[in-house]
Amino acid sequence: MVFVLDLPSPDMIPAIAEPLFQGFDANVEIHPAMNLDDLKKAISNMKV
Repeated sequence: MVFVLDLPSPDMIPAIAEPLFQGFDANVEIHPAMNLDDLKKAISNMKV
């Protein structure tokens, strides 16, 4: 199954994935993706 989510924050990933591990004994692969606005925000928060 492919399950695509648009989470408001990456810190929500464990809350979504952990029940799949425990309840369904599922193998879960997580591939986070960023849109352009997320990328710009991440780059502006980087310390050089």
